[in-house]
Amino acid sequence: MLNRKSVYNFAEHLVFQTYLSVLSNLFTLWYLLHPRWGLVVSLAFTLFYYVLAYRQFFRKNWLRSSAETLLMFLLSFVAYSVVLAIVMTLVMVIGQFKA
Repeated sequence: MLNRKSVYNFAEHLVFQTYLSVLSNLFTLWYLLHPRWGLVVSLAFTLFYYVLAYRQFFRKNWLRSSAETLLMFLLSFVAYSVVLAIVMTLVMVIGQFKA
């Protein structure tokens, strides 16, 4: 959405995003190993790595790649929250009809 006019096609974007997601999940394992500081460390590593990857892959400056990464995280959090709220509402409504 933020890189529509890029020279890369949809499949290349998909591979790039999958690669970033896998590494993000590996950083999240740090949280499981160190519950006290793991969440902060894994989030910091994930944000830094996304900024670095977007900067190198799309050849953007630090400020733009940082802003786009933060916007992407914010939009994904909002989308996840909306979908979760819809699913929870459906589960509660369907649960009332079964009882």
